[in-house]
Amino acid sequence: MSVANKKAPANSARASLNNSSSRVGRNPAGVKAADILAKLSAVKKSGNGWQALCPAHNDRRASLSVADGEKGVVLHCHAGCLPEAICAKLGLTLADLFTDKPERNGGKRRIVATYPYTDESGKVLREVVRFEPKGFAQQAPDGKWKVEGIRHVPFRLPQLVAAVKAGRPVFIAEGERDVLALEAAGFCATCNDGGAGKWLPELARHFKGAEVVIIADKDKAGRDHAADVASKLQGTAASVKVIECPDVDGKAVKDAHDYFAAGGQAADLDQLAQDAPPWNGEADEPDNARPLSEFIRPENGDPCQLLKARYLCQGGGLLLCGPTGIGKSSLALQAAICWGIGREAFGIVPARPLKSLFIQAENDDGDMAEMRDGIVKGLDLTPGQSARATSNVLVLTEDSLAGLEFLTAVVGPALAKHHPDLVWIDPVLSYIGGEANSQRDVGAFLRNGLNPLLHRHNCGAVIVHHTNKPASGREKPDWRAGDLAYLGAGSAEWANWARAVLALRSMGEHEVFELCASKRGARIGWIDDDGERSYVRHLAHSTNGIVWRPARPDELPEVGRPKTRNADEVFALLPPEGLTATDWQAVAKSELGLSESSFHRVRRDLDSAKRVIRSEASGKWKPILKRRCVVEIPGGVKSAKECQNTSDSRGVKSATPFRGALTPDTPCETRTRETSDTSRE
Repeated sequence: MSVANKKAPANSARASLNNSSSRVGRNPAGVKAADILAKLSAVKKSGNGWQALCPAHNDRRASLSVADGEKGVVLHCHAGCLPEAICAKLGLTLADLFTDKPERNGGKRRIVATYPYTDESGKVLREVVRFEPKGFAQQAPDGKWKVEGIRHVPFRLPQLVAAVKAGRPVFIAEGERDVLALEAAGFCATCNDGGAGKWLPELARHFKGAEVVIIADKDKAGRDHAADVASKLQGTAASVKVIECPDVDGKAVKDAHDYFAAGGQAADLDQLAQDAPPWNGEADEPDNARPLSEFIRPENGDPCQLLKARYLCQGGGLLLCGPTGIGKSSLALQAAICWGIGREAFGIVPARPLKSLFIQAENDDGDMAEMRDGIVKGLDLTPGQSARATSNVLVLTEDSLAGLEFLTAVVGPALAKHHPDLVWIDPVLSYIGGEANSQRDVGAFLRNGLNPLLHRHNCGAVIVHHTNKPASGREKPDWRAGDLAYLGAGSAEWANWARAVLALRSMGEHEVFELCASKRGARIGWIDDDGERSYVRHLAHSTNGIVWRPARPDELPEVGRPKTRNADEVFALLPPEGLTATDWQAVAKSELGLSESSFHRVRRDLDSAKRVIRSEASGKWKPILKRRCVVEIPGGVKSAKECQNTSDSRGVKSATPFRGALTPDTPCETRTRETSDTSRE
């Protein structure tokens, strides 16, 4: 039997989608603080809000704070209960707390499609709403953005039931757009709501006795999803096959929608499905070899990207290393909080608001709460921002397991339960369960233990690691950016494994530090005062809470040779044709041992003294050369001295004395006039 049915009423699907799209609604009111207070005990007024007993734990101290924020109700349990747990006890969800619901028109997102999921009779149960920029949400038929408790069914269920009854094969795709493309080509197709990884076991009953063909998206998430669906239909469906859409005339194809958009033919896909062997249950370990032409570079909305410019993506690791006792944990937590609301941290920008799972061993509840409150205060977050940021950071304290047992018994289950974008391990020395300087132990922990978990759960990792203790003063003062990837204590495998490395090191002061982007640092896009690419940020501890802030120029310690000597020597390194700031600084580092901060301080002094100038045409810094001129001294004594030039009203260059005293012993020479050796551009 042919897979496709060319007479299927494909257009009817599109008509029903268009007709149903008018059901998109909004609940602008949301839940008010008064609604929540009515469900709580021991309520009392406190400042701009209220205190009450927290329903999520055995509370005896009225630990829960409740207030009306900018965009909804703010809940904060001082004992550490998560907002999700509090809402669950109150019969609410986090979404109920906020009033800024998606709108059809206006706002940052625009609804472009609505896909109704109906029961067998065609009654709408829920709708999947697609936004532009790409995003999805689900709503009930009455327009409320709350679908808890509503039955899950396959997309296009009435058509699915009819096809199974008629003995027609059923195609299962990953998304609704793929289903509509397949229907338009004459196939019976369906999918689950929520996309890859969200297939529920209760959907299987609708495929009893069906001939099923699963079309896997051509990426890891798509193949894993196809294998998951196939395994859950085994024993229920009459047959299960898994295929992938082929490329079309050299055009890369990822899914069914791409296949038909590229000009793919239904007959070819029909034949591919008929020729495919039954699924053998080994799709969990596919042959991953693919032609290079199949690899796709997303132009917009890269789903794998966690930190912008692909500085860190799903499945990758970021190594954050620094000396003990300087505040690495607070720096890591500050980044997690900022990224939780989509805000940059230390010039590193998240691709979207990121959910973090922070696994730590060294801080008790009081320490974590103190850091949280200090960071929120220092960042000047609004109550609404604070609620969203801290609810997006889950903390798990573990101090008893290590090695592969830690990864399998703690990390794996936590990732499966919470589905974070990032998992933080702080500090990794508490969990490695082996020697930090052993490549075998480090490699086994990171590559054989952690990596498979990151790929399986589509998340990234931030590993917080100690550096070796320096003998005194600054750590590795002569190391350059690339060298600092290996600043962490132990084996080079730490840096070799990491996709990106951030190294925090002392500058010889207790309050000011360098954050060096040593591996993949160019992707961050840090720019110095001259508009040149930089791999260093100078940070300092704030007095306004436990929070890191940019260091001021006057806080940077003077390192290296005396300033007056540095100025002359740095000036002498500049050739007449000039150098860019980056090249000039590299020469100063190599020849004089100057740090980047010291170099730029001297360069600014030279610029202020009008001894150098930056060319607008080439961007290079060039010297303003001084000449030797003859100067007449009172009493008839004349001498040759270095001088600066000035112009009189006729534009004639004349010599004026330069700094320094002349003596009567200086030989007499004839007064001269000279022209400038070089002019400012």
